[in-house]
Amino acid sequence: MASISTTMIRTNLLLSFLLLGILAMEAQEIELRNSSFEGSPGYSRLPRKWVDCGFMEESPPDLHPEPRNIFNVSLRAYDGRTFLGLVTRDNNTWEAAGSVLNYALQAGQCYRFQIALASAPEFVSASRTTNIPTLYDDPVRLKIWGGNDYCELQELLATSPPIRNGTWEIYTFLIQPRMGNYSVITFSAEYPENAASPTNGNLLLDAASAFEPLKDCDVSAISLSDVEAAASASPIVLKLPTVDYFAEEENRLSFLANTLQDFWFLDDYTLADQRFLLDGESEVRNGAPQLYALLHALQFDQETKWELVVYDSDEVARELKVLNLGLMIPGGLSTSLSIQTYDAEQHDGTAWESMSVQNGLYLRKLEE
Repeated sequence: MASISTTMIRTNLLLSFLLLGILAMEAQEIELRNSSFEGSPGYSRLPRKWVDCGFMEESPPDLHPEPRNIFNVSLRAYDGRTFLGLVTRDNNTWEAAGSVLNYALQAGQCYRFQIALASAPEFVSASRTTNIPTLYDDPVRLKIWGGNDYCELQELLATSPPIRNGTWEIYTFLIQPRMGNYSVITFSAEYPENAASPTNGNLLLDAASAFEPLKDCDVSAISLSDVEAAASASPIVLKLPTVDYFAEEENRLSFLANTLQDFWFLDDYTLADQRFLLDGESEVRNGAPQLYALLHALQFDQETKWELVVYDSDEVARELKVLNLGLMIPGGLSTSLSIQTYDAEQHDGTAWESMSVQNGLYLRKLEE
């Protein structure tokens, strides 16, 4: 009897250890190889342990900061020394890169994943349709794919909003594979949902987190940690030109166009409330840094009255955007700017000073 009891105890212990091992495997964080995208920077160079998953006839992604600065990307790495750059092109092609996980994502399991994303406002490269240098400055979305071989796009796990921020911001995703277990992740650049035609855009990636297992994919389960993460994230640093820069009309028009393009409206038609500070200052502000930059540029022309016109196919959306823009105007900047909804009778045929069709924002000087 004693020998039977001993055998049973050993069997139970073995089962317990196996069960603990399985639970530990399910609970552990799953990591990408070289998640900080480190490597030797340069044109068409990939980070170590990453492979090109783009189109065969097109060049691979690039590893920044490119030593010759041929793309005019001034951003520094969020983590480590280097970061990955992906582009979309006007010939209906885009870049993608993939890497292997240390353990497979499990079907049905919910994971939290974070990554630092940005878009360089002055990314320059040759257009694939005209073969002349052009700005790759249209917004780009990140798509996260799961597969079990390099570049296998078996299941779309997550899609980001269009990335417009010119400095690093941390984006959080809830990921729950449905179709199977996945050991390979592919990041691909994607056009905005409402793009009428293929556009030239860029997306910068750094500091990919581990895939952290969660009990479920209820957003409320991670809302507190997301708020804490946002509160602790580095604020956007605004380095604004001086009055001498805006004396050149070409500089002024370029700055205004880029600023209008950077405006970020949320799903409820409000401007994204972000933390930012001015270069050389320590005071962290809350609000819309894009709106602050716009008013900064306009304040040097005190004799001109400006009108910012908001267009949206939804009349309610237009009104909400105008209302929110008015509420978000920061104090301390002296400029004559009125904000109006688009009116066909009044605004059709207008020669705009600057515009962003993507954001439905049109800027003009008012006649005296």
